[in-house]
This record gives sequence, structure tokens and C-alpha cells, in this order.
Amino acid sequence: MRVRNKRLFFSYAHPCGDVLVKRGSMERDSLERIREQLRGDGEIDADPKLFKVAYALISMLADEKGRKEIDDEVLREYYWRKHDGHVMEEAKNRNDIVPDMCIVFPARVIYAKGKNAVVETPVGRRSINIEFVPNVHAGDFVTVHYSYACERIGEEEFRRLWREKNGRQG
Repeated sequence: MRVRNKRLFFSYAHPCGDVLVKRGSMERDSLERIREQLRGDGEIDADPKLFKVAYALISMLADEKGRKEIDDEVLREYYWRKHDGHVMEEAKNRNDIVPDMCIVFPARVIYAKGKNAVVETPVGRRSINIEFVPNVHAGDFVTVHYSYACERIGEEEFRRLWREKNGRQG
């Protein structure tokens, strides 16, 4: 199934890449190429199937919703809401998954400078990398996966996600 917005897909998927590289299921060069393309404004030409499990689960969600392709709504529904359950289940069987890092959280930017920021999430403050989300400033709202900002979000969506995830214990 075609991913309509590869930039959004890889913005959420790439943080898991380091774990996949350690497991030997992805080459470091492939992950670095994706990250290099995310730093630019151009097309992302990587194959989403590099993230086999995420791609399969997102494709199934798109099918369930009757979609012919994976659109932004499906990507966000998976990463914001469905991904948590998968993470918690996988964490029971794998020691390389840290749920409070792998779950996608909403965050309010407290401080931003260069490629780094300090954010407030439902599980506390975190230092994150903001290099893949241009022009992030204190007061902005973003989603965070591992220690990376994935995308800027509006305040209403931030508040909704905060309520959903507030108090989650990993």
C-alpha cells in the first residue's frame, strides 16, 4: 500500500531505527540516509517497508478504515493512539524496548536552541532533538518519539493527546 506522505511516515518511524539497527534488521546506512533526507526539504525516496512491523500495522489500519493508501490521518492515528499498545506488548518480550521512550507523546517546548530543545511531556521533562522539525521555538507544541520531535501540532491536538496520555506508566 502506498504511503502518501513519506516525510510524515519517516518522521515518526526513524526514531525506532536505532533499535532496528542494533537488532540487525536494518542497515545503519539506510537509517542515516533517511535522516539526511528528513533534514532537507526534498522528496524522501526510502521504502517505508524498511520499517516492516510499523508498515504492516499501518497498512492494516488503512485497510480497516477502507483507505486505498496510507494518508496522514491513518499515520497519526497509528502513531498517536495504536502504537502504544504495540509497544507495551512488544516490551513484554524484548529487553530493547523502553516504553516511556518508544511511546509517542505530546510535548510543549520549554526551551529551544539549535538542534536541541527541552520539552514537557506527560511523563516529565525531556531533552530532545528538533533538527527534523524546522523553526521550533519555546511555546510550540510537538510530538516526541524517543528523543526526537516528529512534527509540530496545534494546541487543541496537544491538549487532547495530553489528556489521553497523561499519567501513563511504562
